[in-house]
Amino acid sequence: MTSFLAINNYSPLAVFLIGITTFIGILGIGLLLLHLARLKIPSPWRQVVGVLLGIQVLSLTVQIVGMCGIATQPVLISIWLILVTVGGLGCYRLAYPLQPPIAEKIPHGWGKLPLIIGIVALTINLLVAIAPSTKIDELHYHLLLPSRILTDHALKFYLEPLEGAILPHMHFQISTTPLHALGFPDAANVVSWSLSLILVWFGWYAIAERLKVSAFAYLCVTPIVVGIYPIVWYVTGGAHAMGDLATASAIVALFTREDLLKKVNYQTYGFICSLLVLSSVSSKVTLFPLGMTMLGLSIVYLWVNLPTWQTKIKVVMMILLPWFIFYLPLLIWTFFQSGSPFGPMLNELFNESIYQTYPTTKGDYLKGIKIAINNRLRNSLEHTFLGYSPLIWLMTWGIIFINKLKLAKRLSILSLFVFQILIIILFLTHETRYLGGIQYGIVILFGINISEKILKKVIYKYWLIINLILILPWLSLQTYYAQNFVPVSLGLENKSEFYLRNIAFYQDYQILDRILPKDAALLIDGIKINSVYSPRPIYLNPVDLPAKKSLFLLRVNSRSKLSKRNILSDYQIGQRVYVNPQAIMQIYRVPGKNNPRGKLEVFALTRKQ
Repeated sequence: MTSFLAINNYSPLAVFLIGITTFIGILGIGLLLLHLARLKIPSPWRQVVGVLLGIQVLSLTVQIVGMCGIATQPVLISIWLILVTVGGLGCYRLAYPLQPPIAEKIPHGWGKLPLIIGIVALTINLLVAIAPSTKIDELHYHLLLPSRILTDHALKFYLEPLEGAILPHMHFQISTTPLHALGFPDAANVVSWSLSLILVWFGWYAIAERLKVSAFAYLCVTPIVVGIYPIVWYVTGGAHAMGDLATASAIVALFTREDLLKKVNYQTYGFICSLLVLSSVSSKVTLFPLGMTMLGLSIVYLWVNLPTWQTKIKVVMMILLPWFIFYLPLLIWTFFQSGSPFGPMLNELFNESIYQTYPTTKGDYLKGIKIAINNRLRNSLEHTFLGYSPLIWLMTWGIIFINKLKLAKRLSILSLFVFQILIIILFLTHETRYLGGIQYGIVILFGINISEKILKKVIYKYWLIINLILILPWLSLQTYYAQNFVPVSLGLENKSEFYLRNIAFYQDYQILDRILPKDAALLIDGIKINSVYSPRPIYLNPVDLPAKKSLFLLRVNSRSKLSKRNILSDYQIGQRVYVNPQAIMQIYRVPGKNNPRGKLEVFALTRKQ
């Protein structure tokens, strides 16, 4: 697969340059389209909407060539070249201003402390981002989808992995396919990092513009990139950074609508809210209820305040437009391919769903979620404590005390926050990452609306204590976590040694590359596996196996979920071609944590006549 093929290409500098160039191209394309559409949006909203629009345009372009079966390497590289050329020009002409009209952009004295901490945190995160991808979710399915598009020269529907089969929340991953074609899939990590930078910049700009001071604005946004959460989730090829940016800016747009509508007309405001919510729900399907609630509140507000029916219809059409262009095509395509618009999700509502016909490991998957929900409360509290500066939660819940906001608004903000918490408690593993960035939007609202009295009597009075106790320790955790990645990013460690230490099955894959035929296809049985570093295409369900390929079964610890669920009944397991009784099954990114080992076996596999 593409990450295996890209091993020889890896260079930290090249990953950074290609990633940052891609980000500039995405931002520039979005800004250029806003300009051509004559949508006059002020900073910082223009840049946020522009970069999210650019991602959706790039994703749609890849979807189209994938659906047409022409997603070849030359076509995808051509798309990237057009993106960075045209987008680069658009960014050069339209990206400014990047600073609000305030006198003091750089604070004095101790006021610089959160700015310094933020710069250090972002630098550490960048060093992790330019290291080779190692996170298991990333290797299992985030990078697998664009890798398959390139390998198949087409967008095809696969039953598993189940998380990656919910294509309507894979827009960002699809947009990274040209990076796989270039031979630098890790550059997507830098795009994610850049999106986290935009989130911090957006919050700083919005707060500083309102308060006319920069020091407190830095204090509000620095905790966003400090802690374990950003160094884990903002440096990968997944859509977490995009989702957090979109969700945070959506809630800010909803609850600063009176101010924003002084700068844009109703149709433009409707478009902004719509695109932000679309980008949110296309990053995580679990944000769909929250996103639809926020969009519904925006529509109700606009509908009530618009004077004529004609204007109301125009605004509603502008709100629906991004969904028709960017969301509906993949939703319809997924429905025709799988019988369900969201693939495995909600498939039981559709009798024609492919998941109603063919057995999968879904039963085990849902069982695993149930066990995780029951057993992870302690881990969830631990991850919440280590992952985020406490200042995030103090400002999030502290919004209730901000009297500049009407009580109804404060209650509405916290109601949306609690609503997402309830979704996590009832339906998901208990992890704060499923908040999707709503907490960061509330933090920005807190900063925008804080009173001068609280600033002077609390924030400025205890400035040093807040920084040293509520932020700095989480920067030290971040630094500790990063020690595994910094040497290879700075060229102090040989990349082969890094791959050997940090990629599960790396040695096994090197051997399998030599002994398996070039046309081999691997069926995985019994483990959530590192897929993209495999030397041959990997499949998790026999239904997905291609015809006319030499088939092999990869099994770990002699466990067989496939046989247990009678999924292998049409296949004959043949001679064992490889065994490693001490294979490294999973490698933890936390320094010093022991990595589990197990027995890895590879068997020839043939279809029964």
